[in-house]
Amino acid sequence: DLSLDNCRVIWDEKSRSHYADLIGESGSKNTNTSGLTEIVSGQDTAATGYLRNKTTTQLTTAFKPIIEASLEKVGATKYWTTVMNSYNKFSPQKINPDLTGYVTERALQGIFLQIAIEEKNIRHDPVARVTDILKKVFTN
Repeated sequence: DLSLDNCRVIWDEKSRSHYADLIGESGSKNTNTSGLTEIVSGQDTAATGYLRNKTTTQLTTAFKPIIEASLEKVGATKYWTTVMNSYNKFSPQKINPDLTGYVTERALQGIFLQIAIEEKNIRHDPVARVTDILKKVFTN
């Protein structure tokens, strides 16, 4: 069925897989045993922090053109910069006047928030350890 909703689901599954691969590739490069030890024995979101540090640049590069095209398509960028520059003159809490940058930053924050939630779940709930590797790594 090629309905719009089904196409979105198919695209979302393919894009999620692509970005998951990108996170995995970037996150695993240059990982040494001390880094792995810190992840496994670290805080509830140690792996998430590690992935954030290792993959944010690559994910930003991958996401930005897609987000920019979407925002331009609907005309969302037309007034954002002017409004945010004015807002930033008076507000103690600054907002990125580059809408594409702002949306990309927020999207990545959301992704890493969801990864952190899942990581906490895996660390604390044995039922969430659904693969053999997770069972092996997080079982004492």
